[in-house]
Amino acid sequence: MGRQLDEAAILKLLAKLNNHDPAHRVDTLNALAGLGINDQRIRAEIKLIAKGDPDPSVRGAARKAMRSLGMKLDVIDAVDSWGDLIIQYRDQIIGFVGWYVLNIAMWTLFGARPGDELGQTALLITLVFPIHILILFMLIGIKSTRKFAYGAVVAIAVNFLLSLVMGMITNALCFVPFIFRG
Repeated sequence: MGRQLDEAAILKLLAKLNNHDPAHRVDTLNALAGLGINDQRIRAEIKLIAKGDPDPSVRGAARKAMRSLGMKLDVIDAVDSWGDLIIQYRDQIIGFVGWYVLNIAMWTLFGARPGDELGQTALLITLVFPIHILILFMLIGIKSTRKFAYGAVVAIAVNFLLSLVMGMITNALCFVPFIFRG
């Protein structure tokens, strides 16, 4: 099933797996996943990296290599991968939560107050969505803020779906007195 390598090639691969640069280790692990290496020293090193590398992207690449090589993942590895998943999607989570925090603050400060005219609130509602979209396009265009923007887009989609569900529930409740007469 797996490829057999000579001693020099195995030592080179082990050295590459222990390189100080995480990106280099990820590249090596991705290459190993496609090679089907059968050497026990390489497999043991991949398992060690999957359990204990300080970089979450390297641990994820090691787990992917383990799956590709048909190696068994421990239950502990699967539980630990949730933490890695949160770290990997940290920027998107910050964008998602940040969108809600920003909007709650904005609506608390500028939203409708008792006695306010509806026109002022309608103007705010009309301006907010296009401004959000414009800012999101700007953030998506900048590579360093792209993940934050994706999180905010997901927040907008979730908010839209919640609005649809709440609207359907409200409409259904309005019909209850006509359907179930007492």
